[in-house]
Amino acid sequence: PADALSALTSPAASALMEFDVPRDKMKDAGFALGMATGMRDYEVAVGPTKQRYFGKMLRALPARPDAVVVELGMGSFPNSPFYAEARYPLDLIGVDPNDSMATFA
Repeated sequence: PADALSALTSPAASALMEFDVPRDKMKDAGFALGMATGMRDYEVAVGPTKQRYFGKMLRALPARPDAVVVELGMGSFPNSPFYAEARYPLDLIGVDPNDSMATFA
């Protein structure tokens, strides 16, 4: 379950038609599976660089337990280990247009 600090509203129908276009569920499922299982070598290779950048970002967050991080294009959530370095608890909002990614995140 998710909690919201503000009221969530539905966008206008015209905006939905323009920005929330139908997606191919089979392609999305295949892509999600590929990203979740086929990117391990890449993640190992870029891990040290990501660790530096995430460390810098997490140190720059306010020193209080109500910081919010929004990760756009969260995918299968390969960045999850880096959030363990946060000095304080934080809220993480993950957004991805591919609903099939939720299976792996």
